[in-house]
Amino acid sequence: MGMSAYLKGLVLAATLKNEPFSIGEIFLSLHSAVPDMQGGGEVNRGNYKRQRISEWTVTENDGYRNTRLVDFANMPPGIIMGVGLWDAATGGHFLWGGGVREAKIVNDNSIFRFPVEHLRVDLLDRRLCLL
Repeated sequence: MGMSAYLKGLVLAATLKNEPFSIGEIFLSLHSAVPDMQGGGEVNRGNYKRQRISEWTVTENDGYRNTRLVDFANMPPGIIMGVGLWDAATGGHFLWGGGVREAKIVNDNSIFRFPVEHLRVDLLDRRLCLL
């Protein structure tokens, strides 16, 4: 999926019109399908909540990978097929999304975990994915 229209607009305005922008905290979301351009399909039941993700390392292809473990605790049952980045813990603007390599089945009250360096964001493939 890649960058949302909202984020593309900010990047283009900064590049072509010298309009500065910054995004504060970034939150990771889980989706029952690859998210659409508005972040559709986000898990919305049980104790699910987006997780703040702030520590990244640069990869060999000018992308970034997470440098800390990210846990979604007490998950409702379901299948995770996509992930997203947002600028808020609830609501906010959808920034970027993509699919997981393999759908993950989540059991009730389980933990869905992103190990260190298993979440990748890059412009080369315009993606966000779980490795």
